[in-house]
Amino acid sequence: LCFVGEVKFKNKKICKNILNLLKSKAKSLNLAPNYYIIISKNGFSKEIDKICEQNLLLLDLNDFKILLEE
Repeated sequence: LCFVGEVKFKNKKICKNILNLLKSKAKSLNLAPNYYIIISKNGFSKEIDKICEQNLLLLDLNDFKILLEE
């Protein structure tokens, strides 16, 4: 399995452009990822949320809350 991902810790939502850049980086490295993973501090734009790709995982800080609970 091959995973390619990026973490963005910005005060704005992540847009589709970040996914396109990630795919471009993978292609330039001759990678064929099974999954693309993007982790965002402040969530995602409506545009990227609408993308229904089975190999795309979008995670924000809320997805990690359970790890912080005692």
